[in-house]
Amino acid sequence: MALTAISQARRAANLATALASNRTIAAAQGILMHRHRWTPEQALRALRAASQHSNRKMRHIADHVLATNDLPPPTISKKRSRRQRITPHRGDAA
Repeated sequence: MALTAISQARRAANLATALASNRTIAAAQGILMHRHRWTPEQALRALRAASQHSNRKMRHIADHVLATNDLPPPTISKKRSRRQRITPHRGDAA
């Protein structure tokens, strides 16, 4: 019984978090639609792309939009491609 109660409490907390995140994302979507004259699909696609490219949760991107009225600037990956790691620089001994 106690485990069931704990499980249900966790589920309720997760659902509350999901609902709050959903509202935040929808508000950010509306801001982007107004600011850029995008369709709902375009705004959601932009939020999703920013989330994936920055490796941050969409709700954190949405929080940024709510604070600044725009998407965060794109991040530059510090990882180098395999080709860049293998190819020596000019002037380097091979």
